[in-house]
Amino acid sequence: MNGRARLEAALTWFRGTFAGECAERTIELRPLERALALSSKAFVAIIPFAMVSASISPASRKGGFAEGIIDRFDLKGSSAEAVRSLFATPSEVQGGVTAIGVIVLLASVFSLARSLGRLYEEAWHLPPLRGAELWRGLVWVLVMGGWIAFVLPVRDALVDATGPLVSALVVLATGTLLWLLTPYLLLAGRVPRPRLLHTGLATAFLLLVFTAASGIYLPRTLETSAERYGLVGVAFALLSWLVGFFLAVIVGAAIGAVAGEKGTRAVPISRQLDR
Repeated sequence: MNGRARLEAALTWFRGTFAGECAERTIELRPLERALALSSKAFVAIIPFAMVSASISPASRKGGFAEGIIDRFDLKGSSAEAVRSLFATPSEVQGGVTAIGVIVLLASVFSLARSLGRLYEEAWHLPPLRGAELWRGLVWVLVMGGWIAFVLPVRDALVDATGPLVSALVVLATGTLLWLLTPYLLLAGRVPRPRLLHTGLATAFLLLVFTAASGIYLPRTLETSAERYGLVGVAFALLSWLVGFFLAVIVGAAIGAVAGEKGTRAVPISRQLDR
């Protein structure tokens, strides 16, 4: 058997493995293209939404969303000052909120929710939702707002008070809950929650690893970008971080769908989803 034949045999074997199925499903989802689109929508939707949510949270910091980023990634010097300049304080956010601004913001977040919904539909090979069921995207918006305003501050306080192992378990558990509820809501309950546990676990674990790695490289990247390019450089660095974040979400969606289907191979997946 020559080298090419061995390679083809190895590829054929790999496609039949769980890892091979996950890789194939990830490629189907067009990860880089989709991550770029999701990160762009998140930058104009979730970040302002997080600023508003943080400003109304009883546990919000004096500096709001900016101080949250600074504390999370231990930013100092020019990078910290650039982040403070880029994001408004809670009092500034509350003073600048208008009815039109809230409507535009909710429309942007809802657009992101629909894009995430299409991601999970493609991961599970499901048809698009009917218009009457799109209200679940609005429910997801409320869940995300509550998560940012109330759950995250409590989780961060608990993490700060515990050791690294307990902190990781807390982050993994709360992340699993969020990324189980997200596809369940956006898919209108067409996939049972027990089968979405794989998606929640895979996504939470990948994001845990990604954010841990971010704590190493992102502070230096933000500092360099702030020194060279000012606020534009900080914005670009955060946008690049969001691309990596959504790549982890996309891979988690692919792994979760393949793992969820493995448990229902005795009955065709289409019949399971129709129940």
